[in-house]
Amino acid sequence: MANNIIKMKKTAFILLLAVCSTISASAAGKKAVVASVLQLPEQEVAYNDGIAYLRMGNYQDAATKFSAAIAIDSTFAKAYYNRAVAQFNLESYNKAMSDVDNAIRLLGEKNTTDCHILKAKIYYGVGNISAAVDEINKALENDPNNSDALLDKAAILESTGKYTDAIEVFNQINFTKGGNALTYNELGNCYMAMGEDSKAFDCYTQSFKADSTNAIAKFNYATALWRIKKDTVNSIRLIDQLLEKDVTNSDYYTAKAFILSQAGKTDESIANFDTAIANNKNMASAYLGKGNTLYNQQKLDEALKEYNKAIDANTNYGDAYLNRAIVEEDMREFGKACDDLEKAAELGAKNAQEYYTKQCK
Repeated sequence: MANNIIKMKKTAFILLLAVCSTISASAAGKKAVVASVLQLPEQEVAYNDGIAYLRMGNYQDAATKFSAAIAIDSTFAKAYYNRAVAQFNLESYNKAMSDVDNAIRLLGEKNTTDCHILKAKIYYGVGNISAAVDEINKALENDPNNSDALLDKAAILESTGKYTDAIEVFNQINFTKGGNALTYNELGNCYMAMGEDSKAFDCYTQSFKADSTNAIAKFNYATALWRIKKDTVNSIRLIDQLLEKDVTNSDYYTAKAFILSQAGKTDESIANFDTAIANNKNMASAYLGKGNTLYNQQKLDEALKEYNKAIDANTNYGDAYLNRAIVEEDMREFGKACDDLEKAAELGAKNAQEYYTKQCK
């Protein structure tokens, strides 16, 4: 669940130093007229157009406009920063890093909190976790209570399995800024990963209470009702509410299918797994769940096919290797079963190492 929402995801964020107010897409045309009347410098006109494109999510055109501003004024720090934002969203990480470094050079170290946050996102994007943490710490040296920096630091710690450290940072955010749906949700994810179900459920409940309209908060609370409290009725009720607003969401159908399967409603469960797969052919967890449902009906051949599909969709899916090994063992294909158990153990699937040691050594 942790991947459902994480602050490190790519998002368009505008430097606070930008001399412009929020502009809607519909206002972009009017902006050029105003610029002409006020006779703004040419680089400012190009920059403001870049900001408008950035807000619309048109990153390529935004980068082009910021480049035009920089061509006129090579010391335009805000243009370098926001071009870095555009390049980051285009996943041009080297170009983004070069631009943000230029922004830092021009702004001076004390005015670069947002720049260090952006550098952390870039490093995270290329998998350099230690460098990402270093940049976040630099941002926090400039602004110790910066909520964006704290959220990013907590998210990095959470994504690398340092759940206790992440919890400490999330609690710091709650203490200084007040708890919200996001921080309570991520706290719940950390506690869930640590096996502390009761604390996880409390956090998901607080997240849902903080913002019952937030889809992620509602979804995680709904799944916690099922996983932790075994309240399938209210869990399905909340998921159905989510599906009313997002009828193609494979995560929702998959979660509902798992609940129905455990409730013994096999046909409904498989129908929901099939809908999830129809909406997302790479939904590995849906193939896994469908395989589990078929296995419980002793349809071994069909279950095996679904586990194969789960592994095709995600070759690092430890639970799929583990469950396929169980089917292979039932089919007396012990060599294949041991190979899959070994792979599942390497990937950290729960109990896989124990089964491998017991069955294969």
